[in-house]
Amino acid sequence: MLLFFICTGLSLYGIGEKIIILGGDAGWQAVEKRVSIEEITRIRPYPVLILSSARKVALDEYPDLFLSFDVLKSQQFKDETGRYQVSTDESVGVAPASSARFGSGAALFYGRNSLEGPVVIRPGSHSLFSAGNFLSDFSIEFWLYSVNVESGEQILEWDATHQDTAGVYHKQLISADIFKNKIQWTFSNFFEDFPNITFSGSSLIIPQTWSHHLLRFDSATGLLEYLVNGQTEQTVYITATGHDGSPSFIPHIGDFGSLVIGRRFTGMLDEFMVQPRFAPDPVFSTYSQPSVLIHDTFGSSGAVETQPIDLGDIMGQVLKVDVSSGHYPARADSESALEFFIRAANNPYQLSNEPWKYFNPGAEIQGIQGRYVQIGAAFYPSGDGTVSPYLGEIRLSYLPN
Repeated sequence: MLLFFICTGLSLYGIGEKIIILGGDAGWQAVEKRVSIEEITRIRPYPVLILSSARKVALDEYPDLFLSFDVLKSQQFKDETGRYQVSTDESVGVAPASSARFGSGAALFYGRNSLEGPVVIRPGSHSLFSAGNFLSDFSIEFWLYSVNVESGEQILEWDATHQDTAGVYHKQLISADIFKNKIQWTFSNFFEDFPNITFSGSSLIIPQTWSHHLLRFDSATGLLEYLVNGQTEQTVYITATGHDGSPSFIPHIGDFGSLVIGRRFTGMLDEFMVQPRFAPDPVFSTYSQPSVLIHDTFGSSGAVETQPIDLGDIMGQVLKVDVSSGHYPARADSESALEFFIRAANNPYQLSNEPWKYFNPGAEIQGIQGRYVQIGAAFYPSGDGTVSPYLGEIRLSYLPN
């Protein structure tokens, strides 16, 4: 397999200079280690490396249910925590990364309905919504992209059978439906001994635009709060007085429950999550701030390392490294950045013992000599997390001996 291109020519460094090309038309097979990096083709005709927009969720910390939809086929939709079983109707598709809000895909709905529902989620015995559970704090959040914003479209519905304190069975329901260009929430027999409630947000859902929706409940105060794009749209106190300061009522999960998303809905959903806590205010950055640490040199949002590159001789001397790079989305005031590092050894297995040396692309490099070299790059997003640097090509100039 061809991993990179090699060119030979005459330059200011003298006869025999060679150039190894990674990326561009040669592809990125020679980049063997990638952390929080994805390869995309929508920026240039050839693949480029860019920070991954896939949401980083610590599955052992807080999610009870998490669907990223970052798969190739909708039948592969799954709860990343493993607490829920997910089944998907064949009418549901997967939107590409270019359309998704985060990561490589989003659930794509065409307004069709099936007997059970487009996507059906059934709780396991260790889940928050398992039968008989009394909940304390909880949150439901998702990203929504509605094509037409039509009344009657349903975003989600929790349906179960609830037995009240008198032993009478009732239908238990949570639903989020589009009604008059807003999301309308309904809770029926969900909070123990509390009347059914219905409320809507205050702002209109804009067609063909991503919006973030967060519903969260604080059992200590009884506050049920609905936020759109981080702004509070509605608050309801699930308390004896309907205000803060009095005892709250908590949810009691019914039997035979299931959660259905996307009935009669045309559009996309992304990053669907349920948490067993009153979720913090959302942060809307596409790319995470620096947290990746491959080794002592790289402390970034993402990083790559090439495999050992054979220069053909133990006297191989690196002259310079040129790169083609840019910012995505393109923005004049972007602060996104790349940092580059290099190291050399005469044995590929010794490279990990060699220190990394920082270099400026295009500038002469001194003191890097050996048969094998390795190049690393650290990726830093803009300060607001909305712009990523991208790497299009690396051109390594060297003298074999």
